[in-house]
Amino acid sequence: MVQISFSKREILVKIVYYGMGLCGKTTSLQYLHSVMDPASTTKLFSVKTDEDRTLFFDFLPITISTLNNFKIKLKIYTVPGQVKYNATRKAVLAGVDGVVFVVDSQENLLQDNVESMKDLVNNLNYYNLSPENLPMVFQYNKRDLSPLTPIRKLNDTLNPGKKLPFFPTVAIRGEGVADAFLKICDMSMKEIIAKHKLPVGNDLLDSFLLSLQQPLKMQREEEETEDNEIARENATVNIQLNSSGRDKDEDENTTLLRQAVTSNLQMADLYDELEELKKSLELRIRELITANQISSTLVSELETDRVIQLASEALQRHGNFGVSILLDMGPDQELKEAEHTNLKDDPLNHIILESGLSAARAIIQRNRIVLLNRHKNPSIFEKVRGELPHIKSVVCIPLVVKGKSQGIINLYSDMAESFTKDTLTYYHLISNNIAIALENARLYRTVSGLNQTLKTKMQEINRYAEHLEEMVAQRTSELQTTNARLEESVKKLETLDKLKDDFMGLMSHELRTPLTSIISYSQSMLEGIVTEESDKQHFLDVIYKESRHLSKIIERVIDTVNFENGRAYLEMQVTELNGIVEQVLTKYEKALQESGITVLNNTGTFRILSDPARAEQVIGYVLENAIQHSPEGGSISISTGRDSQFVRLCIQDEGPGVALESAEMIFDRFKLMEGLDHHTRGLRLSLHLSTLIMRALGGNIRLMNPGDKGARFCIDFKPE
Repeated sequence: MVQISFSKREILVKIVYYGMGLCGKTTSLQYLHSVMDPASTTKLFSVKTDEDRTLFFDFLPITISTLNNFKIKLKIYTVPGQVKYNATRKAVLAGVDGVVFVVDSQENLLQDNVESMKDLVNNLNYYNLSPENLPMVFQYNKRDLSPLTPIRKLNDTLNPGKKLPFFPTVAIRGEGVADAFLKICDMSMKEIIAKHKLPVGNDLLDSFLLSLQQPLKMQREEEETEDNEIARENATVNIQLNSSGRDKDEDENTTLLRQAVTSNLQMADLYDELEELKKSLELRIRELITANQISSTLVSELETDRVIQLASEALQRHGNFGVSILLDMGPDQELKEAEHTNLKDDPLNHIILESGLSAARAIIQRNRIVLLNRHKNPSIFEKVRGELPHIKSVVCIPLVVKGKSQGIINLYSDMAESFTKDTLTYYHLISNNIAIALENARLYRTVSGLNQTLKTKMQEINRYAEHLEEMVAQRTSELQTTNARLEESVKKLETLDKLKDDFMGLMSHELRTPLTSIISYSQSMLEGIVTEESDKQHFLDVIYKESRHLSKIIERVIDTVNFENGRAYLEMQVTELNGIVEQVLTKYEKALQESGITVLNNTGTFRILSDPARAEQVIGYVLENAIQHSPEGGSISISTGRDSQFVRLCIQDEGPGVALESAEMIFDRFKLMEGLDHHTRGLRLSLHLSTLIMRALGGNIRLMNPGDKGARFCIDFKPE
């Protein structure tokens, strides 16, 4: 069964080469080993005795780096073909992900192949597996010998209906072995991805197969010789066991043998892990030595151009990359393209993101290494691919020293798996030293230019002294200008003070007028001048009316002061807007009847979040304004609607409207608009107070049609 480690980003796949004795299983593994690892950095283990070619198994570990730094580790085993080693074969099949059944094509061995196939089926059944539910291919080997069993007969006997893939091979020369190997790898990986629903996509599989095909393709272009065969045999680690003491009766030692096989499997796995760790540590040591040598050279350079040249050379030691070095000239300036190797220009320096920054500048602000490919930051990567279609991956390394940005290094590769965790660590170490070297060069330029800077400053001081009188004159002119502005501001304040006085005078007049009426009518009644009941009723009506008018003035002045000073109290709740409109219409029903005005109420059902009393107050003020300015017998229309932000109530009269130049003045409590046709008795605080109330409620009130006949006021309420 496949082993998947998301923390290590590894997929361990077990493939077993199965078949009768001496059919070519070990030879096939030796060929694959020589092709996949010509330098023999990975060992092929062969556990055998002095009597048999294979007693326990052959083991070949192959590690493939793929997209997104995922590793696929192939663990390839063979089994002993001799009948007496069935326990070994069964133990090796544990956890198998794919099988290559190797057939000896010699005519006189067909029945032995059939028996081996039956043995495979029986051992797979032990693990609830079968050729129907397990990836499997046939490798018809030794097609260079004679007499041979025809492939058609082999399929009829072993692979009825050609349901499983089959490949004619000559393992000793490597012919067809790679094709069978690639097929079983493809089938096994597809089965693993589908069965375990791995979130890796087809890119990982494509990258995996491409990584396998590249060394195989190179090997096919080379001529197979006897020396190649000898080299393959020499690259095998043979573990020789003494067979003289082995019991002839395998059935009595099945359990012991199976334990031995399992122990040797574990030993091979452990050895493979140790070899991989050894190679990783050796690579890391070489990188550290190289990085130390490069760092010593870099930090000793004090010229920026030379530092950049050495940095470019150092970065290409691990691959023929496209190298771009961008220098940061300041947060508000474009990055300077200081170095291009294998590139015409750097796309990341002129690709603009939604933030308005270039991609390179945005990555610098992240202050960490950023990998770009189909899986990491795909949106930026696709824009890069739009300009450089052959690029498969990009790594971006910000250059930062003590929190100060020096620039960024961008490495472009045409291979998807170029940048692994280990190489990124190496580049990070190199980039830190590059950043330090650039900072040193900058400081050197600063120090070396200090004397010239001091001379320049002295020259500037002399020029300032020479032009002192000019500067004094300029300052005098600025002061005169400032004084003129202050005088203008004083005049504006005086104007505002006069407007305030006018307002207070008008307010006292408005308060005195109803008080005079109330006092005079009350005095007439008290002195008995009015005797008729009808006259008394008329006098009382006048007193009541003037008292109400006086109360409204005082109430509106108090509300205005409270809202302007933030002392007004609100009770916010969800309420029906059309219900508030009905209450207002009922309240002003008498005034509407007296004026002969008809109200066209077209309000819909809307729920708002407001203070019902204050909402009623604002609607009443606007309706009152409409009644005052509408002609007798006219009409007032009320309508509602909603947009993305507000529920809107609009009231339109048939009066003369508001002049365009007076549209803003009607909401100002100091500008009394004495020249408007709308002028009637009162302080005209209603619209100004309405504006204050609506702002407190989170809404607004506006005149929608200044300059047109028939003023249309719209009130915006917050929806629930």
